[in-house]
Amino acid sequence: EENIKGTFSHYPIKLAWAITVHKSQGLTFKKAIIDVSRAFAPGQIYVALSRLVSLDGLVLTGRIPLSVLEQDGALTGFLKSKESPEVLGKVLKKETHHFIADTVLKAFNFNSLCNLFKYHVESYTKDDKKSIKQQYKNWAGELHTDLIPVKEVADKFSGQLNQIIGTQYSGYLSVLNDRVKAAKT
Repeated sequence: EENIKGTFSHYPIKLAWAITVHKSQGLTFKKAIIDVSRAFAPGQIYVALSRLVSLDGLVLTGRIPLSVLEQDGALTGFLKSKESPEVLGKVLKKETHHFIADTVLKAFNFNSLCNLFKYHVESYTKDDKKSIKQQYKNWAGELHTDLIPVKEVADKFSGQLNQIIGTQYSGYLSVLNDRVKAAKT
């Protein structure tokens, strides 16, 4: 015969966090219950709301104070001094051109590599019997010698690239792309 002395029921509880707006910076959440009723600085509410990956998981428990909705003076000053979209478009076009030119020309610049190899070859100064490195002196010298004509070709090619880049006509990027692709064959 069984004798029941008590029962036990298990109710699963989901783990949750409570965190201040300040401490939430850098974190992201799928769902959040947010109380910004005591926010005291512009930007605090933005920080709190921007922690969510979507608005589907947002629950606001209090009203947003009107005093916090005032724009920050630094932000207002920036908005007044920012450039027009037309000026920004011109700057973007100019800087894109500079970036492409710099990147392409650096890719075919062998000056640093040749200088490093020259320095490396000149560093073989010890007696053959005293240094293991010395046995590779001839090999390093041959590599340096083989690199010099490659640098000369790259220098001529960079001159061609500079001419294409200098034209800046509307289709120069296509010509530049074709020329760089042709160089690898």
